Amino acid sequence: MKILVTTDGSPRSLTALPHAAALARAAGSTLTLLRVLDQLMDLGDHFAVKLDDAVERATAEWEASLAAALQSAGVEGDSVVVKKEPREDTWRTIIRAADAQGASLIAMDSRGAGAIRHALMGSVSMGILGHTTLPIMITGPKIQPTASQTNGYHIVATSDGSPASLAVLRALRPLAETTNVNITLLRLCWPAARHSAEDCAAQLRSFRSELPAS
Repeated sequence: MKILVTTDGSPRSLTALPHAAALARAAGSTLTLLRVLDQLMDLGDHFAVKLDDAVERATAEWEASLAAALQSAGVEGDSVVVKKEPREDTWRTIIRAADAQGASLIAMDSRGAGAIRHALMGSVSMGILGHTTLPIMITGPKIQPTASQTNGYHIVATSDGSPASLAVLRALRPLAETTNVNITLLRLCWPAARHSAEDCAAQLRSFRSELPAS
């Protein structure tokens, strides 16, 4: 299993890294830190006669920066820079890279370099959510650093009672097959909607069959 963590180079975008690393340790997974290179926006500081030379210089610099970020965070992993194709959305580039890397999960922060770049590029996280079949780990503005470096990991999976909510359990199944990842199923019962505790408990038992017996 491989976890792909995306960054736009900003400190904010790296907040997902330690959380993805904690999951990778628990699941025995490998981790790759990815940055997308946009030739129209990212080569201003890399002057060269030929565009390919500027791309090569920026790629080498960014790969070194990604490796330094992994080392600074105390995380083992690979660093990859992927060039965005002309007229390709950033989220499409990330999904393409995830497919090429054979990733099983994509991790990213919901906000990166700031509001202006966000407005220009659109919502990368929403684009990925709407167009990939892979599970996504998204950290938000209130996320805190991981509390410890333990090897265990605990996931709470919620259900609203609909058949569609089973999708999250199927996506989590590869993680549930590892010994250090624990999954709790959560269903809220709402009496006003005629949800009985017995019915909710029965549904959770049925949903439990989607996960490994262990």
